[in-house]
Amino acid sequence: MAPAGTLRTGQENITLNVSGALRSEASLRAVILHINDRYLPLTDIATIERSAAEPPSAAFRVNGRPAVGLAISMAPTGNMLRFGEALNNRMRAIGAGLPHGIEIVKVADQSAVVSGAVSGFVRVLVEAVLIVLAVSFVSLGLRAGLVVAAAIPLVLALTFAGMLLAGIGLQRISLGALIVALGLLVDDAMIAVETMVSRLEAGDTRRQAATYAFQTTAFPMLTGTLVMIAGFIPVGFASSSAGEYCFSLFAVVLMALLNSWVVAILFSPLTGTWLLPEKLKHRAAGPGRMARGYGRLLRTVLRHRLATLGDCAGRAGTVGVRDHVYAGGVFPFI
Repeated sequence: MAPAGTLRTGQENITLNVSGALRSEASLRAVILHINDRYLPLTDIATIERSAAEPPSAAFRVNGRPAVGLAISMAPTGNMLRFGEALNNRMRAIGAGLPHGIEIVKVADQSAVVSGAVSGFVRVLVEAVLIVLAVSFVSLGLRAGLVVAAAIPLVLALTFAGMLLAGIGLQRISLGALIVALGLLVDDAMIAVETMVSRLEAGDTRRQAATYAFQTTAFPMLTGTLVMIAGFIPVGFASSSAGEYCFSLFAVVLMALLNSWVVAILFSPLTGTWLLPEKLKHRAAGPGRMARGYGRLLRTVLRHRLATLGDCAGRAGTVGVRDHVYAGGVFPFI
């Protein structure tokens, strides 16, 4: 801002400052040009009026025809699917009263994109639940598998309640976090059930087995759960667009794993006292076929320590080289 003049009074000199901003047609008409020692009003050489640009600097077309674009966005706390349905109803009502030759055309429909994405993730989530249930039944048996299976809907219900309280909606990242955590949230329940089964085989009652499972596994399972949660901390607190985009991943995994621990130490032993048999036959003390195979593999690895460490280092180096060669394209630009 430069001084436009000075007002001299009897006691002081007052500097007059003007912004120079042209806010209307009248302010443009008042501009005086200084050309070759002459002062000319801008209106002497130009006509100043407000009108549409001809030709337009930017044209909006739909299907090759001129159109007027209207962007409608949802409120932050709204439901995208309900918003899309209400918008479609409103468009049909408005379109019925438009004159001939004018129609409303939807160029982009975010609600349809969200509906397809949520449906796809829900399908994957259901498939993951069925796979986990199948593995539980095969590895633990029918009754023990039922105890683990009963923990899954309870953990998911508690996680959904926590998401509601935290203001985390069902979107790609939160649903993906549930799928990632699904294979982890049954680990604690399986440990508790296997501990109960081993005590029942040793001759304990169901109440004694449930008490032993809680006393011996609660703290170790909590430690393991916190370690798994710690692996997602860099994702949730990264100071970048990826961290902002994926914070719900960390939050949902945190809630799901903590809920799985609570369910495993309280609900699973209680369910086990109802579903597990009163007495179980003691299984053979010798290791099974899988255990014997794992033992041979472990002994082979221990005999070739340097080769094993070299293989791990080579794999880690391959991952590092790949990250430098391939450009990252996981997260969208925000």
